[in-house]
Amino acid sequence: SRLLLALLSSLATIFYVRTGLIVLHMAPSARLNRIFCILCLAFASWALGYTLLPSAPEEHVWFWFKVSALGWTLSPALLLHFMLLLTRRESWLERRWVLPAIYAPALYFLVEALRGPGRLGVESFVQSPWGWSDLYGEPTLSFVLYLTYFPSAIGLGLWLVHRWGHSADLIAVQRQARLVVLAGLVVLPLTALSGIFLPWASVRSVPEVAHVLVAIWVLAIRQAMSRYRLMDLSP
Repeated sequence: SRLLLALLSSLATIFYVRTGLIVLHMAPSARLNRIFCILCLAFASWALGYTLLPSAPEEHVWFWFKVSALGWTLSPALLLHFMLLLTRRESWLERRWVLPAIYAPALYFLVEALRGPGRLGVESFVQSPWGWSDLYGEPTLSFVLYLTYFPSAIGLGLWLVHRWGHSADLIAVQRQARLVVLAGLVVLPLTALSGIFLPWASVRSVPEVAHVLVAIWVLAIRQAMSRYRLMDLSP
């Protein structure tokens, strides 16, 4: 079971890196492609951390948790930035306060995660049938804020994509928006359940696979790019 989890996590890591680089190669100068590539690399960091964390020596577990934090703290901001570009809201990004407003919370949560035990809920790790598993302590203010930030940033991005697709005249735009939104609505609650709420409830019989589940959403976006030329429809 541990080998299967490690294999899935390794494949997810490779998938994120490969997908990001392919999209970047399609149009290296396009902001949308660059942000998508950075987003994929963030997901790769998350997946790499949880590839090695479950079977790591006890003294190295926190290190791999911090590697994973690069992904799950920064990805909501990167997703929102990506969706602003996708929906052609560059005018929003030209306002000086918008990018700091998007990335400041992400950087704050990253710093909190790097500071160590208990800052963002996880205070230690316990052995499970799948290897080391997150052990949550009493909720801290930072953890509660993260639980608000994570769905809010992604939810806003999904709403923007939905509105963009709903108001579009091109059928290709409507279809790509629908695919991105539906995949996000499926993956977001499953990711929160697997990565946060099951470990928080001390459910150890199910492996933590949030970093693998996100690949479904990335694959849906990549599929939209291939089928509906998503990247070509955006500057």
